[in-house]
Amino acid sequence: MDDIFGIPNSDLRMIWPKHLPNTVFLMTRSQMKPYEKKAPLLSFDSEVLDSIPGSERIMISGIPEDPNDTDAARTAVQALMSGIKESEARNVIGGDRVDMRVLRNEGITTSAQLRGWNAAKHS
Repeated sequence: MDDIFGIPNSDLRMIWPKHLPNTVFLMTRSQMKPYEKKAPLLSFDSEVLDSIPGSERIMISGIPEDPNDTDAARTAVQALMSGIKESEARNVIGGDRVDMRVLRNEGITTSAQLRGWNAAKHS
């Protein structure tokens, strides 16, 4: 399960909402616990997911899909957020949500590039 929903060297976990295509929510296990009481993690419904405030999750939208590679979206998010912990994530992406298409247009596909992009924005 950790390989599927985890991000390497991070405390963030991925939740893929079925009602929001090409979108993932990132949360820590402790942030997920109250919502798991309402619905099991793997079947979070739209009502539960929509009730999660931005302060408790990070949302990445515009994730590319590849019909020939069912792991492409997960791999793209893992590459982008690898090594970024929840305490750093909001600073690096500039809030509680980011569109991956915007990042890709800037040439950003890895966590190192994301950190550099953020540093350049604030220098």
